[in-house]
Amino acid sequence: MKKTTDLYAQLSDKIKVYSANFQTSVCKTLCALVCALMLKQTVNLNTLKHAMGGLLDKPDTRADSHYKRLTRFFCSEANLRTTWKVMLIGSGKLLLERLRSKNQPLHLVLDGTSWTFGNTTYHFLVLSVLYEGVSIPLFFVNLGKKGCSNFKERKRFFQQANKLYNLAGTTLIADREYIGRDWFTFLEKDLKMYYIIRLSMTDYKKEVEASGKDYAQLFRQTQHEEIRECKVKIQGCLVRILVRANLNPANDAEKWVILISNQFHKTKKRLYQSYRFRWQIECMFKHLKTNGFNMEDLGLKNARKARLMLSIVIAAYVFCVIEGLQLLHKRQMKKDKNGNVYAAVSIFKHGFEFFHTHTQTIKGLLKFLMDLFQKNEKYHTPPPKNQNVQ
Repeated sequence: MKKTTDLYAQLSDKIKVYSANFQTSVCKTLCALVCALMLKQTVNLNTLKHAMGGLLDKPDTRADSHYKRLTRFFCSEANLRTTWKVMLIGSGKLLLERLRSKNQPLHLVLDGTSWTFGNTTYHFLVLSVLYEGVSIPLFFVNLGKKGCSNFKERKRFFQQANKLYNLAGTTLIADREYIGRDWFTFLEKDLKMYYIIRLSMTDYKKEVEASGKDYAQLFRQTQHEEIRECKVKIQGCLVRILVRANLNPANDAEKWVILISNQFHKTKKRLYQSYRFRWQIECMFKHLKTNGFNMEDLGLKNARKARLMLSIVIAAYVFCVIEGLQLLHKRQMKKDKNGNVYAAVSIFKHGFEFFHTHTQTIKGLLKFLMDLFQKNEKYHTPPPKNQNVQ
């Protein structure tokens, strides 16, 4: 049986594919942090410090000493500069390579989540990929402000993400706050991406009427799931605007589901089916926050430290999803009153419960990670050298 020290060394060697200077001591603290996140279900360092003694086989060391160890970790310039990318890109690229190797369409979802902690405002803009029906974060940035992102912020965000993952040919799904004439042009012409984005009722009415279409005609009473469509040009780019009645509107503003897309190889029905995937990022936010790791407990005011913590949380989330997918056959199924079958717990929660039980020691996590690397060796390729994301 391999010793824990040997497993640390082997895992560090695997991670050095992404960072040549990655140290075993950093690996040890990272593993302890991931286990502590699973056990304590919070990102608050004052709470996590109480789990570190047992995980690091130092039960007699005072909790305050473990807290200092954690603060040193989050103050390390090397960790702030590269470790967050190792955690985030390592899992993200692996999932993308899996999907691309199977020639599966890549659906990306863009959304943000925000909250305040004391006097600090967090606003994380997140780009995720849909993997086996689950939303997995690929890239994020903390805008640190209230309100929506603007075009300039989103453009820089996607330029950075594109350097890491090459987004050409992927399909972006997003809600009504992520629109704009320059934005659509940037996605199509600069990034070569497709998009399916929801609109509000009055968006781009001028373009529709300029094309000779009757805008009001799109919103006349439709039968059940009938979809009306028109094609218009926005800044020289031909797009489709589709309108369908919302079967369960919460209010008058939600009476219609209006989409804009530059995808012409999909039927109208398939575009609406694809848009439904957007909800998965809301489920992901719930797991990262109240249903899993309580991200809103984040008390790190420094933006780079907060970025490092979120990357570790995302890695823990990915591990839970991977394990949850492996345990699909063991999930308990239920039926609702209409006879529809559904899972009693989500894929993430199923994996999370497994880890909560099996990561009482770091050795359990190390074995899982080494097994994961071995199973996915055929997908494992070095990241591009140009990863100058600050």
